Amino acid sequence: MRAWENNEDYIELSAMSKLESCKLVRLVADECLQLYGARGYVNNHFISRFYRDSRLLSISTGSEEMMLKSIAMINGFKDA
Repeated sequence: MRAWENNEDYIELSAMSKLESCKLVRLVADECLQLYGARGYVNNHFISRFYRDSRLLSISTGSEEMMLKSIAMINGFKDA
């Protein structure tokens, strides 16, 4: 938010934060699913919904490869 308010380049920061936050959400969802075991896979359980939503979050914000590619291009790597 500060970068945007100061008219700085915020595209790289937003791509990096989206990439890391999606990874963290998927990691937490996977650990919760492991903790709950078979109960977590039941469709009416909140862990099942959380796991499905975490996968959708990483797809809807742009794939990890696209985020990495945009970060690399911003930093001057042409063949990323």
